[in-house]
Amino acid sequence: MKKIYPSLLGLRVEEMRRCVPLMVQRCDGFHLDIMDGVFVPYAENDSKEFNELIKKYHFVPWVHLMVEDVERFFNELFLPEGSLVSFHCEINQDKNNIIKKITEKKCRAGIVINPKTPIFEASSYFGVVDQVLLMSVEPGRSGQCFLKSSLDRLNELVDRRKMGNYLFRIGMDGGINTTNILELAYRGVDDFAIGGGIFLQSDPLGVLQELYTLLLSFK
Repeated sequence: MKKIYPSLLGLRVEEMRRCVPLMVQRCDGFHLDIMDGVFVPYAENDSKEFNELIKKYHFVPWVHLMVEDVERFFNELFLPEGSLVSFHCEINQDKNNIIKKITEKKCRAGIVINPKTPIFEASSYFGVVDQVLLMSVEPGRSGQCFLKSSLDRLNELVDRRKMGNYLFRIGMDGGINTTNILELAYRGVDDFAIGGGIFLQSDPLGVLQELYTLLLSFK
């Protein structure tokens, strides 16, 4: 089943507190971004606020750790069983150990590939992660335009999954909206992180429903 996770990146605290209760019963969860100002040139650590939202509204999040010290930020989060935790293949840490730490807490592990990183650099983890996330924009800022080169990269990832008989889901994050979600779904994307495509629109709830309607043929 295809899934949509509204991304809270760029929303102020008061906006998150307003939007989450309105959407929590209408989506598969929320995409939560943590940034350290080192791995990406932006610092946004809403761990405390995210923890409060998760506990209050009982959703299972998809966390995207745009950080160098994955274990530190992972340990700061309150994560229900089944939460998806994505970290970047570009970091200089023991990735197998990180995957082990995530799964020990009964969470699902995901590996992220930046737009300029060759797909094969993450391939050694394809057999042990639950999801591979392709960034279709440069990580760190909401509202960017979709990079067209992401389509070829998606095709390559789909081919590698098929050839290797891997079971991971494919996620995509960046520049996704009502004009391209259907094509991406047909090409093989399973999980969609959508920020500006929802929250920068005049009717975010209406757009969220439209996105799900577009994906009805895949249910």
